Amino acid sequence: MKTKSKNLTVVLCCVLLLVVMATPLAAVYANAASGGGVDFRSGIIKYALSERFSETPNTFEAVIKVETDQTGDIGNILSNEMKERTPMVAYAVNSQGNLTVNWNSYEKNFSFDKVDLRNGRYTHVAVVRYAERGVFALYVDGKLAQEVSCGAGADVWQFQRAHCVGGDWYADIPKRPFKGFIRQVTVYSRALSAAEVGKDYAEQGSISYRTRDNLMFNAEFSLAGIAEKYGTTVLVAKDTSMFGNDACLATNDYFFEGETFETQDYTFAVLPDLQLLNNHYQSALRYPFDYVINNAESKKIVATFATGDITDGYSNHGGVWGNQYPVVAALFERLRNEAGITYVAIPGNHDYDNECKIDHSVTLYNEVFPIDRYKQWTEWGGSFSDDSIVNSYYLATYGGVDYLVFGLDFGPSDEVLQWCCEITERYPDRRVVAITHGFLNPDSNFICPGSFAPSDYGWASNTAITINDPEDMWNKWLKKYPNIFMVVCGHVTCDDVVLREYVGDNGNVVGCFLLNMQAVLQNEALEGLVGLFGFDERNMQCYINYASSIQKSNSGNNKLYNYQNQYVWDFSQNTNIVSKTYFPDGVKNGIKSVSRADVLRQVVSKGEIATNADNNATNVAAVAFVCVAAVIVAAATVYFVAVKRRLK
Repeated sequence: MKTKSKNLTVVLCCVLLLVVMATPLAAVYANAASGGGVDFRSGIIKYALSERFSETPNTFEAVIKVETDQTGDIGNILSNEMKERTPMVAYAVNSQGNLTVNWNSYEKNFSFDKVDLRNGRYTHVAVVRYAERGVFALYVDGKLAQEVSCGAGADVWQFQRAHCVGGDWYADIPKRPFKGFIRQVTVYSRALSAAEVGKDYAEQGSISYRTRDNLMFNAEFSLAGIAEKYGTTVLVAKDTSMFGNDACLATNDYFFEGETFETQDYTFAVLPDLQLLNNHYQSALRYPFDYVINNAESKKIVATFATGDITDGYSNHGGVWGNQYPVVAALFERLRNEAGITYVAIPGNHDYDNECKIDHSVTLYNEVFPIDRYKQWTEWGGSFSDDSIVNSYYLATYGGVDYLVFGLDFGPSDEVLQWCCEITERYPDRRVVAITHGFLNPDSNFICPGSFAPSDYGWASNTAITINDPEDMWNKWLKKYPNIFMVVCGHVTCDDVVLREYVGDNGNVVGCFLLNMQAVLQNEALEGLVGLFGFDERNMQCYINYASSIQKSNSGNNKLYNYQNQYVWDFSQNTNIVSKTYFPDGVKNGIKSVSRADVLRQVVSKGEIATNADNNATNVAAVAFVCVAAVIVAAATVYFVAVKRRLK
């Protein structure tokens, strides 16, 4: 009897201990009140939403933690801020720990100054815009904390740039990364009542389109949330609204060691705005060209597109402008002579004789890029004028796809656009790629007057010529033809390889890309960035990398720039012009797509960044586990001793 009782007690203790070991970490970790969020304090990471908001965000909620000793500006929780003239709405925490709101590009800009969020614990905050009362209300942990009566401001819904969590999109002024932890972000198009905010606070883990109306976005930034992960890294936080607007891991000004995507069929290389390298570090100008030449075989680089501003203009460096043209022209010729690569080197605003003050004259450009040289190329198609390769076109076949590539003026004239229409009509079975200096802003919208559009320059007052802005180019040419496939541009400063897809009149989708390295890190383009567009025609996917030709890892590999610049463009639904190699009958079939999570797994596979859930929260769970286990073991011991004494 004594042995049986003793054994029973030991078994009971073991069972209880196993139960404790099996459940506490998961239970505490998944608990919305105590689970850990992502640590943004490095300033490196943020999460980019997949799509732009299309409704007014009248309610914003977040679960955040800011340490009590955090100093300085704490930064953005949710923002789409950038320098361009685009609708912006942002929620941040300032240096006083106050939640701040930038509504409609600073139409309303204020802080809730009665609440300091530097409390060292996870806190649920909600900002509700009560438009009828002209009030913004702050709720903290489900209770009204403060109201600001400043007027509601205008509704905001035509967003041009998607929001990001834990950061913003500023390029040429300092970014405001969040210096704290974020566990959840929720956005509604409707102004929630106090009771509804309280319900969200109490039921944080159950928010979805199934349980909430007017939900625009909801994602948990936690290993316990609905997410795609790589080890302890949250790659994609899944949006539980009906929009599926997932938030994907991105970075700020971050060069990292990684491998470029494997090329299946062929690659277009892009050299974005070489002007500052040519002006300030001409000895380093060769590096982007060396990179293309050295990788031509392995990456199957067949063509290189320069986005204009290959020089820095006569006004930026006195009388040495003439030295820049021969140097850069010789480097372009190396692409042809050493690697057999077709190149399209168009002029930007700094490359014209008068830098767009009077007309489109390009005397020095024509001297170093003589048209007779290019007439010998097998790819040469023709040119608008008899004495210049500006406004020219090229015919080539890559990976079984016939291409028509235009190299165009900055702000082309009406006559040039009419010529483009005629050439496009002549080759209806070729994919059209247009290279022009200025087309997209960093917010992915057309460059418009007031944002360095062609019509903003002095030549617009010259009544003898016509100047067309990007929207004019779209309306007069690009949208009209089903074979228009791709536009590549530079001109305006931007950290990222920006993609915007526009739908033409015939239902074709045109992929428009902006690349410009001149303002990255504000160090005169001393990264030598090269864009790589590797095409997989079997699956109609384009694998994009943004690589530095100058910055290298300890192992000697070229570094890549920012996670969000390594992605896959799926063009399978964009065009009916397909590869004759893979689809000889012209019918697309068996196409496989690639998820963003799969791409990010490859990007972060070296483990340079880990967005682990809050270590402090994990430690709390571990402490809770140890404490509970200790209590149970102690209780079991007391019980065993008491039983033993009673049996005696």
